[in-house]
Amino acid sequence: MVEAWASGLSWRELMMDCAMNEGDLARLLRRTIDLLAQIPKLPDIDPLLQKNCNNCIRCHGPSTHKRAGRMKFPM
Repeated sequence: MVEAWASGLSWRELMMDCAMNEGDLARLLRRTIDLLAQIPKLPDIDPLLQKNCNNCIRCHGPSTHKRAGRMKFPM
C-alpha cells in the first residue's frame, strides 16, 4: 500500500484496493514517513540510502501534505 501511494494512486484508489480501514492506512503511511525521516540521521548510513530517503520525504513527507498541522490524506 505504501508503494502504491508513493507511486501516485489516489486515496480512493488505495482504499478500493485495500482491506484496511482508512484510519489504519493513514497511520501506516504516517509511520512510514516518520521512519524514512529518521533513517538519514543514523550514523554511518550509506550515502545512497540517505539520499533516497531524503528524496522520498521531499516528495511525500509531511510538509507536502500538511493542513493545520496534520498530514492530509484526501479521499
